[in-house]
Amino acid sequence: MICGRLVPVKFKSRRKFYLTGRLIFFIKTLAPLLKALGDFTFLLGLLAKILELLLKTLGQFAKTLGVFVKTFDPVHRKRAFFTESIKIRLSKLKTDTL
Repeated sequence: MICGRLVPVKFKSRRKFYLTGRLIFFIKTLAPLLKALGDFTFLLGLLAKILELLLKTLGQFAKTLGVFVKTFDPVHRKRAFFTESIKIRLSKLKTDTL
């Protein structure tokens, strides 16, 4: 890594020589920071995927738990029986009319 030294390039003016050296120094200083930022964003993306997978799993668990609770809920059991009987009646009506 160049630490403030100017790169020996042949220029007609000292100003161009100085600006080129500063630009190279800036790029060489910025490169590790950009690499670290890239690694950080990769880790953030990985963390987001892990959280998404965890939330999907928790969602499936909650859905399963909800079905389990509804099965043993007497109010829901009556409602489910009632809606099921209506569905059966409607399907019989459809087959009778056809």
